[in-house]
Amino acid sequence: MYRSLRRPLTVLLLVLSLICFAALFPQSPGISVSAHVTPPPPPLRLRLKVENNTLQPGKTTKISAQFLDGSYQPVPNDGTRIVTFGVVAPAGQRPNGGVSPQQVKVGSGAWSADAIFTSSQPGKVIIEARAEGLDPARTTLVVTSRIASYLSQLFETVAYAQGFEGFAIDWQTERKPQANSSSKATFQVTFLETPPAGTRVRVRVDAPARIVYDGQDRGTFRDVIFDGTSAGSKDIDVISGRVGRINVSAAILPNGPEKRDVVEFTAPRPSRIIIVPDSQEIMSTDNLVRLSVHLTDDSGNALEPDTERSITLKGAGSDDPVDFDPNPLVFSPNQNQPSAESWLRLSGLPSGNELRIVAVGPRNANLTGQLKTITIRSPIQGVTLTGPSEVTRGNSSAEFTVTLRDKDGKTRPADWDRKINLSATNGTFTPNPLMIPKGQATAKVNYVSADTTGKVSLKAESWGLTDGSQEIVLITAVYWLVLAAVGGGLLGGVVRHLPRGDKLAEDQPKRATMRWTGLVGSIAGSVVSGFFLYLAMKLGFSRVLGSLALPSLDYGTILVALFLGGVGGYKGPSVFDWLASVFTPKAQKVETPQPAASGVN
Repeated sequence: MYRSLRRPLTVLLLVLSLICFAALFPQSPGISVSAHVTPPPPPLRLRLKVENNTLQPGKTTKISAQFLDGSYQPVPNDGTRIVTFGVVAPAGQRPNGGVSPQQVKVGSGAWSADAIFTSSQPGKVIIEARAEGLDPARTTLVVTSRIASYLSQLFETVAYAQGFEGFAIDWQTERKPQANSSSKATFQVTFLETPPAGTRVRVRVDAPARIVYDGQDRGTFRDVIFDGTSAGSKDIDVISGRVGRINVSAAILPNGPEKRDVVEFTAPRPSRIIIVPDSQEIMSTDNLVRLSVHLTDDSGNALEPDTERSITLKGAGSDDPVDFDPNPLVFSPNQNQPSAESWLRLSGLPSGNELRIVAVGPRNANLTGQLKTITIRSPIQGVTLTGPSEVTRGNSSAEFTVTLRDKDGKTRPADWDRKINLSATNGTFTPNPLMIPKGQATAKVNYVSADTTGKVSLKAESWGLTDGSQEIVLITAVYWLVLAAVGGGLLGGVVRHLPRGDKLAEDQPKRATMRWTGLVGSIAGSVVSGFFLYLAMKLGFSRVLGSLALPSLDYGTILVALFLGGVGGYKGPSVFDWLASVFTPKAQKVETPQPAASGVN
């Protein structure tokens, strides 16, 4: 009986093992099926954030332009962009402060672009950030003349409460959002001076509009409490699902002043053009990409066209080797279709490793065109610029080399014709832009210097690639420096033999009556002395002088050469004696012991 039961039991265990193995099979990490990864939604707008929205004159704060999707959620940047910061000043007034840098280049995958704002005089400051293809952003900062101390708040609460200087509703967006329960009208409650800690401002909107504060739906009203260190509130958003005018009010509790304004929500309508490629990345050898173009509202929700609209596709660069078929795309209400397809065809490689596409609607159609970036996967990741570290100023030509590199810095030949843009803080490049042909890794370019001296920054860049840069120094031609030093020595030698006055008697070298041949020889020595002194300082002799060194002098300029030559020529042969004394060790005086006096007993 035991044997008869053992066989069915063995079969049962085998079946259960197979079932368990089959259940675990898809979960095995070595043989799992790769899942399709949905790319993040593209950025549609910017939002400005500041570390401190209340400053005193001369102070700084960090500002960040964040990338947001249609739902106002932070997303990574989908391609290289230039974010431009600026201070918006009322007509006829100068900007109250400045932003540095004014332009920030942001690569794919970055979440924000950062800059520094420096305040100037008291007052409100509106900072704006813009990027091609994205809705701009604004924020309000307050520059105060003073910050109320804790004691002043205790003893002067009534005075502060009566004033509340500059209390206002400051809008950061246009006041005509779409009534789709998603698009926002944003404002801040601000003062010209920091209100005392505990100041409470009640913000209210008419139903069915809602207030969104700190990322949460707060209903039709919300109390904003100031902590005594800030003169401006955080962003306050208003959303609505119904078309119409909405009253907005802000009142200082319990019995302070009140400000009122109106925001108008409009009917949802096609207002954006969204480009969706089949793939966010292509190989550099690919030349065909399918695109889907959509008409959407402000938040990226697809809508059918309300009237016939023609959308044109083109490359962001004026000479990008791309074309589209069909193009333009026609959207018609009769089609009941909010999207259309087109094929993008590459006949070459655009600048860098990114393909940038622009969708443009007809004029006066109130359609925001999108800038879409498709990453091109290529072994080439950057460029380098190499050449001489010093270039003679004044239309002198020097040769530089532009090289294509991979991510490890190794030289790589071009997979397509590569266009490189060159720039310099002073001077020009020829040719510019530079074209590196397919199969070639380097190319030569000539830099023509400007008629100035000092440091110059050179840059080679191609959109989507890591920039190459080099810093050079523009110098004066050697023969001009030699002539200046010799001329200075001659001038110094002549001055040395002029009749001395009483006030210069102690400074001038002692003269002896000499013949014409002796005078010529003396001046010749002065010329040599002047040139030798300049040459010694030019070669770095000044570093051994310690506290007597002149680090601020630029020895590559004619003026300095003339000055040092004149000093050396005036002092004449004493220059050689002085230079020799620096390197010659001083002889130590040895005292000779005196013999002891002998006495007679």
